[in-house]
Amino acid sequence: MPDPYVNYMPRTPTSLEASGTPRRAADGEMLEAPTRLVVAPGAGSFEPATTIDRIGTAISRGQVVGYVTNAGSRTPVTSPFAGLLETVFARPTERLNRYQLVLSLRMDC
Repeated sequence: MPDPYVNYMPRTPTSLEASGTPRRAADGEMLEAPTRLVVAPGAGSFEPATTIDRIGTAISRGQVVGYVTNAGSRTPVTSPFAGLLETVFARPTERLNRYQLVLSLRMDC
């Protein structure tokens, strides 16, 4: 069943695809929702990166926005999207579960 909150638009081939070169669409590329959510990759204590110091900060795709530490293992939390920092849900030293919200990004940049 399609998601009622997402408008699926017909996709037209890009110039690369028209030339026969395969191209994989980025995750979420076809969504019209202006906000993207970044979640924790695993459970542990959250430590924010110094780069997410204020709302409106530009975040690039693949940028480390923090770390989750659990049993001596430190896992980076990376953003799969580029955008402007809108909300930080996780607080420093907060215990997070896997897939718990860390922050949201506004995509109109």
